[in-house]
Amino acid sequence: MQLNLYLDATILKPEAKKEEFIILCKDAVEFNFPAVCIPPFMIEICKKELSPSSVKLATVIGFPAGYQTIPAKLFELKDAISRGTDEIDYVVHRGYLSNNDFENIEEETLAWVDICKQNKVISKWIIESSELTKEQILKLLELANKHKPDYVKTSTGIYGKAKLEDVKLFRKMLLPEIKIKAAGGISSRELAVEMVNAGADRLGVSQYMSLL
Repeated sequence: MQLNLYLDATILKPEAKKEEFIILCKDAVEFNFPAVCIPPFMIEICKKELSPSSVKLATVIGFPAGYQTIPAKLFELKDAISRGTDEIDYVVHRGYLSNNDFENIEEETLAWVDICKQNKVISKWIIESSELTKEQILKLLELANKHKPDYVKTSTGIYGKAKLEDVKLFRKMLLPEIKIKAAGGISSRELAVEMVNAGADRLGVSQYMSLL
């Protein structure tokens, strides 16, 4: 399996140095990864390093807990798009989710997915499934089928790890056109292959060299 074709090579740790991001981008170009995923403040630097390759630039919004106000997150989203990001990994509102406030979650989801579609930016919805009940996961997958982000993503990698059973559940419940990104704790080639075979279309990884 050509795992390089599935990898979103990622650096999101706050202590990362500029040089680490430059190496990330050079590796992504060399190994033909679909994308790199980096913090919003590194968009311009990484965009320059990736040009003129086909590697896409992804960034995170509302990272890692997603509990900012909706207007604040949407401002962050629009700012990232205006500065040249190609893909958005957007964190579900964990505050609303803790209170099972699916009305506000749906309002936010509709808004940000619509903004991504208008700007032809790939949308990935991080729902942090390892921290949720099955009922919460199923409700979020229902909303995903309704509002159609391009991907549903398992985890930020901060609070929990990607679970194989969650990827299988995602693939069972999501519409065929909605893709899956697994992220968090995928550090072995064996696990990566299992995730892809279970239905993952992308893998968010920081230890990407161990998977090649």
